[in-house]
Amino acid sequence: MPKVPVRIGPEELVEIHRHNLTTLQVSEDIKKDLKEYQDTFGWGVSKATREIINLAKIWEVVANDTAEALKEMSAEMIAIRTVTLQNRMALDYLLRQAGAEVVAQFSNNNCAEFFHRGLEPLGLEPANPARLCQRYQGRYYFAGLYDRDRRIPVYSAHIYNFKHEMDNMKTGSDKKWKYEPQLADPGAQADMGRITSSVKNQQPIRQSQPVEVRYEHSYYGVSYSRGHLNPNSYHGSYTSRSATYTLTNTVPQSQAFNGGPWAQHEQKVAQLLERLCTNVVAHLVTGAISYRQDVWIPDQNEQRVAVPEFIWSAYCCAGRTSGAVLARNDGKGLASFALNHPPFQPSEIRAMSVAELEEALRCRLNPKGPVKIFRGGCQ
Repeated sequence: MPKVPVRIGPEELVEIHRHNLTTLQVSEDIKKDLKEYQDTFGWGVSKATREIINLAKIWEVVANDTAEALKEMSAEMIAIRTVTLQNRMALDYLLRQAGAEVVAQFSNNNCAEFFHRGLEPLGLEPANPARLCQRYQGRYYFAGLYDRDRRIPVYSAHIYNFKHEMDNMKTGSDKKWKYEPQLADPGAQADMGRITSSVKNQQPIRQSQPVEVRYEHSYYGVSYSRGHLNPNSYHGSYTSRSATYTLTNTVPQSQAFNGGPWAQHEQKVAQLLERLCTNVVAHLVTGAISYRQDVWIPDQNEQRVAVPEFIWSAYCCAGRTSGAVLARNDGKGLASFALNHPPFQPSEIRAMSVAELEEALRCRLNPKGPVKIFRGGCQ
């Protein structure tokens, strides 16, 4: 019987397998032993042994490739997780910024676009103001300067036919009245809130806005309504029009004036902007001027909301057209607006240039500096 080499056996074959998993090489001694196996047992066993070694080599390559792929996948997962966390942090930051509906300044924030050149008017600030980025359903639709003492807007700044790409585009609007929670509580939600029975009974909200005033009553023999400064008809979507129904965009207007001469003026300006401002952004600012001695609803004792004596409005299509009006909102008989200006009849609307309106407002308000509605001009 042939002599079997003692240097290799079943255990040694296992060692060959292990050896090749780590080195992919076969030593000279093992090669010699394999040659002796071939000579002693013939090609069958020798070939099977070689196949085992080759299979081990293949599995080692597969194992190494798999390990490398898993390593790369792990690195990619870590990178994806890092980017996701970074994006979430950025989104959280933006949402916190978006929540600042009552802002310190209008520049460089969510509602700068509603001002010509991104610059708010000069010379119109009241003693106790609040700057509002008017937000509804998480989106911004116009801006306004609010008089906290009189509980009426000083002005609303807006863009003609404004809409957001995510808006509901159906016709009409949601005419349920809303209020601004952050005027009562700086930590409250940024979106407008619905005026409910509960809201009307909350003292901080009542202190900030006339949520409970009932306009179906007559005051001083006049039937008033909530008159929009920023008209709902000037907006391009259902959602955008609905956003105008907030107390911080309305002032007491007589029903006769609001539904008559002033509505006709708004329609006339809309037709002009449709004709002359195609493919150009049309900025508008509409404001209110109180009586020199404030007139209040419901009366002079319970001073809930001031009645403006005059309404004004200005529009600008840069490089195309601009214009303005000054109108008598309330009162009987003749009323003087400022020195060197003819007195106004009740409900009279007087057209003028933007510069003429700015000068009239300067004479009436007597600010420390100039009055500028569109800073830098309508260029």
